[in-house]
Amino acid sequence: MKNIMAIGMTPVESLQYAQEDITDTLSNLYKGLGSNVTSFTASLRSYLPDVRSFISSTSNGLDSEQVTKLSRDQRKFIELVSKYPFSEVREIRAFRPEQLNCTYLELVDLLDKEIEHCKTIQKEILNPYMVLLGQLLSNDKFSTTSLDTNNSTYKKISSRRETAIKAFNKLYKPTNLAICTVKDVIDRNEDWKKVFDKVNSLADSAGKLDRKQIQKDIDHCCELIDSLIEKINNGEMPEITGEVLNNVINGTLEAAKEVEYLSVTYYRLLSLKGSVENTMEQIEKVYK
Repeated sequence: MKNIMAIGMTPVESLQYAQEDITDTLSNLYKGLGSNVTSFTASLRSYLPDVRSFISSTSNGLDSEQVTKLSRDQRKFIELVSKYPFSEVREIRAFRPEQLNCTYLELVDLLDKEIEHCKTIQKEILNPYMVLLGQLLSNDKFSTTSLDTNNSTYKKISSRRETAIKAFNKLYKPTNLAICTVKDVIDRNEDWKKVFDKVNSLADSAGKLDRKQIQKDIDHCCELIDSLIEKINNGEMPEITGEVLNNVINGTLEAAKEVEYLSVTYYRLLSLKGSVENTMEQIEKVYK
């Protein structure tokens, strides 16, 4: 399996890397299996250790620094830029998250929506998935029962995430560098207060993401998957079906993709906040 949060990657590259890895995994999973149920089930069993490693690796991005409110004096800054026409301010050097191709406000509006979504990951997928694994380990009937309800949920979550990823991708351009001019990130002087208010509000919202608990949930999922692998290898679950294993793997992959998405979204906010503060500092230096 690939290392999902590769060092040095931009958020866009990291997320694309993760998606490609998942696609490769699923493609290999079904390749050549045909309608042979025994072969299908055996192949799914062989993938469980890799899938377990995959979900474990996606939590690597959860230990990034805590997002905090802007530290520079925003009131003083607004008073400063209001003294100068935007036609002048717009040409000053500015900073943006690497590859960004929109204003601060456009990015922060999308981040606002996505941070709220990230706060639902535990309720919508991690908690139900841990229950699913627990039931599978403790009740033999679940080893042969269809789990269509879970698969339906996974499809909805996947569709929603793919739509959000496409929305983010529209805001980025691979050739854009982090250094730019104010006109690339701000449309008018009046927008500064809106940016400050929204970034600070997002910092508060992101602070409510219990990343430590999410890490514990991922660790617990890995422990349950380890137990499942052990029971299967010991011949304690001879009746487990390919359908059930398929649902377990789909659940693991969806949980992994959601945690990866949370990590990337959180990093986007960190990068935006740093860019805004660096731009403020640069403008203050020009007008000191």
